[in-house]
Amino acid sequence: MIDNELRQLNKSLTRNAYPDAFIERHSKPKVIRQTNSSAEKLLVTICLPFKRDDINCLLKRPLGSALARTYYAADLRIVHRTIEIPTPSVKQRLPLYTKSNLIYQFQFSRGATYVGRTERQLRNRDFDIHTKRIRLSNPQLKNAALPKWPEPRYDSFASVEYERGLVRTLFQTARHICTEDMIDNELRQLNKSLTRNAYPDAFIERHSKPKVIRQTNSSAEKLLVTICLPFKRDDINCLLKRPLGSALARTYYAADLRIVHRTIEIPTPSVKQRLPLYTKSNLIYQFQFSRGATYVGRTERQLRNRVIEYIPNWVQRFVMQSGSDQRHNDNVRNHKIPSSAIARHLLMTQHPADRSTAFRVIHVAKNTRLFRFVQTAAIH
Repeated sequence: MIDNELRQLNKSLTRNAYPDAFIERHSKPKVIRQTNSSAEKLLVTICLPFKRDDINCLLKRPLGSALARTYYAADLRIVHRTIEIPTPSVKQRLPLYTKSNLIYQFQFSRGATYVGRTERQLRNRDFDIHTKRIRLSNPQLKNAALPKWPEPRYDSFASVEYERGLVRTLFQTARHICTEDMIDNELRQLNKSLTRNAYPDAFIERHSKPKVIRQTNSSAEKLLVTICLPFKRDDINCLLKRPLGSALARTYYAADLRIVHRTIEIPTPSVKQRLPLYTKSNLIYQFQFSRGATYVGRTERQLRNRVIEYIPNWVQRFVMQSGSDQRHNDNVRNHKIPSSAIARHLLMTQHPADRSTAFRVIHVAKNTRLFRFVQTAAIH
């Protein structure tokens, strides 16, 4: 069947415009070369505790690469060591303290109870909470000498820092949400609940006190230090203020830093004063050449930016001094060809143009949607 199948595949690929040389080259079976080493590698065995498959894979790669770089003639084998758990017979039940994934109840000496859950074995807890039940349920352990654990503490299931924060949060929340006529009953109820859960009275009293904010009144006012800097952006100013303030606090703590941002001053004209011609924008203008030709254009920027684009300074100097200074002409040739058609026309004709009289504003518009129609009407 293999010959017919390969022949059918060859025909199908040929019909789909695959070249014969391409099919022949890539249809050959892969030849695996067997390397016979003259000497066998030394087997190196390392015993590690088994965690998980992904952790074992991450651990094997750096060990193998490090061994290959230092001693290539060694072959690494990792033997995973697991925790030995005695496997009882089918008829024998597991002891209660070896069970996991259960919900348990702890009986305090004062009569209070605690209900908890665990995914580990019950014997991994800090104390044996089911000593009496183990004796009654398992006859083998009825007369066994089990350890007598002390009375449980309030921090048996969590750290002291966690319990301290819990007490503070409970009392602080009660003071925030309760009214004056209900706050005493709420605090008394919290105190009783914590006492039933084996919290010491001194611990409750110490961490249930409200936090007192002390107001520090300085004997002398700080000296005001002002620095004037140019305004860039808000994020740059924040990054600049922190190192300056910290450096001043380390060197001279009695000084208070104030940064005054300096901006570029723009003269604001009066209401009746008209803006200069070159500062206007959103307009249609007309450029008058020296020989009578005209050019009509539009711009949304200020007119002075368009004037500089049309008549650059070096073009104006070249036209005014054309033919008089050969050295000046050689320097002008080093410039790039201007992108403006008006500037190229001035260079070709060498006719000077006066910026103050060559440009004339035809129309100033508030809305730019009618720019094209007004420009077309001005041209015709």
